[in-house]
Amino acid sequence: MKIKDEKSGTEHMNNPSFKYWISGVILTSVIILVLLIQSVLTQETTFYQGVVLFFSYYGMLSVAMCLIFREKKAPRNECYRPFVSIIIPAKNEEHVVETTVRSIAGLNYRKNNKPNYEILVVDDSSTDGTSVILERLAKEIPMLRPLKRTPGDGPKGKSAVLNFGLRHSMGEVIAVFDADTRVEPDFLKVTVPYLFDPKVAGVQGRVRIFNAQENLLTQLQEDEFATFAHMWQISKDVYGGVMILAGNGQVTKRSALEEAGGWNELSATDDMDLTLKFLITGKLVRYCPEAMVWQEGITQIRPLIRQRMRWAEGMLKCLFDYLFPLLSARGITFIQKFDSIIGVARITIPMVVWIGYLHLFLTYAFSFSFHSSLPQVVVDSLAWLFFIVTSAGLLKYVSKANLFTLLRVPIYWVYNFCWVIAVPVGFVNCIKHFDRIEWDKTDHLGEAARVRQLAGGSPATIDA
Repeated sequence: MKIKDEKSGTEHMNNPSFKYWISGVILTSVIILVLLIQSVLTQETTFYQGVVLFFSYYGMLSVAMCLIFREKKAPRNECYRPFVSIIIPAKNEEHVVETTVRSIAGLNYRKNNKPNYEILVVDDSSTDGTSVILERLAKEIPMLRPLKRTPGDGPKGKSAVLNFGLRHSMGEVIAVFDADTRVEPDFLKVTVPYLFDPKVAGVQGRVRIFNAQENLLTQLQEDEFATFAHMWQISKDVYGGVMILAGNGQVTKRSALEEAGGWNELSATDDMDLTLKFLITGKLVRYCPEAMVWQEGITQIRPLIRQRMRWAEGMLKCLFDYLFPLLSARGITFIQKFDSIIGVARITIPMVVWIGYLHLFLTYAFSFSFHSSLPQVVVDSLAWLFFIVTSAGLLKYVSKANLFTLLRVPIYWVYNFCWVIAVPVGFVNCIKHFDRIEWDKTDHLGEAARVRQLAGGSPATIDA
């Protein structure tokens, strides 16, 4: 069903039905509860371990496909060069927004010797110097159009900000970048031609971390984006799975966006949500690894956990909202349907892992004796598979062969345990906030602010 925005007259689709959300919540909760009760009452962990191993092996083997097979070359038309509207959501981004705008203003995407794009920075009620910086830049950069969104302009959240920008945009193609972005000059030139294919609704560039060398945490995020996320997207192309939008560096057709109803304003992960809406309408996303986009890595553990909690909340909501629509969707292949469902359902595994911790507690506290029929070699081989695939990915896509590269593999294993904390909290937040969303955005420091922070000063005292 479509609704009309009172201010602009633009039509857009309501968010997914509440009945799908509640059905997904109930089904997911029942499955986890059954696994818990069955394993504790029978003290048999075969079924529980089998579920965890299935999702883990599916993920690892899927990623490994890009190491074995060549990626496919998708059809593209270099002559296809429509006008592009670039939307940048910004809320209190005084430390990074100028660098981002200047980077994007340097894109080499022209027609008749003129820039063939506009830059819309949507200032979402910023209370810092963001709006002042944008006003100054607008006098210097002709294709920049700053937009100011006030608290009375609609719901909160990044998706609502993007929809606001969409209503004020003119482009046949819509590109989205985060406010901490640095982009390669040819980004639009290499991504937009994929959209000539009628089946393609969106294209995703390759995301990297520009401050990867700042500390171990930022290096691990670079490993995550440059290796696993990159390998995952390439592998999906190899076996015919569903490539996904990643939020930063996404390029979509306006017509496909409008058909899908725009961005879901009740979603904390607008990228995954939009990917699934495209899929249900029979449209696909392409991955363009040669189009590079760089973003700021998080330097401290608490903000990282908070970010993953938000991601977990959004991914769980995608599972609850789209599980049944995906099961009944037509016009997509079995592999695409299976891959999309398993892809969003994997987010529940950290909650299932807590059952294993309960087993350990019962074993040491009350002398329970849990047993499994699975051969130990099956369980142990997962760790070896992780080590081999991660090492191969790091060596191929990130680092040259050295001892530190191999040492990063077990560290990266530990790093992924942040999801064990984030997902249960995200589950609770998803239940609490089913009818609203807050923009719990990551704070971006920018280079000057990070230097001051490392020196013991306050980032707030640094000019953009």
